Amino acid sequence: MSKAFLISCFLGGLVLSFIAPLLYRAAWSVFRGTEAWNVLQWVGAPLGTFFGFCSVLAVIVFIIDMWRSIQDGHARTSPGLAFALLLIPVFNVYWAFQALWGLARDYNAYIRRYHVRTPALPEGLFLTASITFSLSYLPKILRLLGLLIDFAPGGGTLNTVTGSILLVSRLASLANLVIIPIIISRGCDAANAIRQVAA
Repeated sequence: MSKAFLISCFLGGLVLSFIAPLLYRAAWSVFRGTEAWNVLQWVGAPLGTFFGFCSVLAVIVFIIDMWRSIQDGHARTSPGLAFALLLIPVFNVYWAFQALWGLARDYNAYIRRYHVRTPALPEGLFLTASITFSLSYLPKILRLLGLLIDFAPGGGTLNTVTGSILLVSRLASLANLVIIPIIISRGCDAANAIRQVAA
C-alpha cells in the first residue's frame, strides 16, 4: 500500500472539495447569465462532490486493504464487510469502532499470533479515530430525526443542544483531518510489514 498516494488522495480530496464550491460561487458572480455560466453549471457544480468522493475512496481502499492483510480466520470481519457496514446510516456510528478500533486490535493479535517482528498499531489512536468519526456523523443523525426535533417541546433548549452538537461535530471533523492521515500512514506501514514477512 502506498501511504503517500492514499494520504494525498484523502487530504487533496478534502481541500479541493472545500475550494470547488467557493470557486463555483465566484464564477456565478462573474459569469451568471452568460453562455459560459451554462457550461460551468454542468462542469463546476459536481466538482466538489467528486473531490469529496476521492477523499472517501482513499479511506475505503485503506480499510479494505488493511483488513485483507490480516485475514487468517481470526479477524472479526471480512474486508468487504468492514467498509460496507460503514455505509449504513446510524449503524455506521457503532461500526466505526469495529472497522477502525477493531482493526488495530485484530492486527495486534495477528502479529502476536504469528510472532511478526513489527511495531503494534496504536489502539488508542484508532479508538480516537472511531470516536471522532462517530461525533462528526452526529449532524446526519439529527437530520434523520429532523421531524422529531422540529415538533419537540422546549425548542429553545433543544436549539442550544443542537448547536452544541453541531460545534462538537465540526471540531471532530477537524480532528479527523489530522488523525486519519496518521492512521493511514501507520496502517500502510503495518500492512506492508506483514506482506514483507509473508513474501
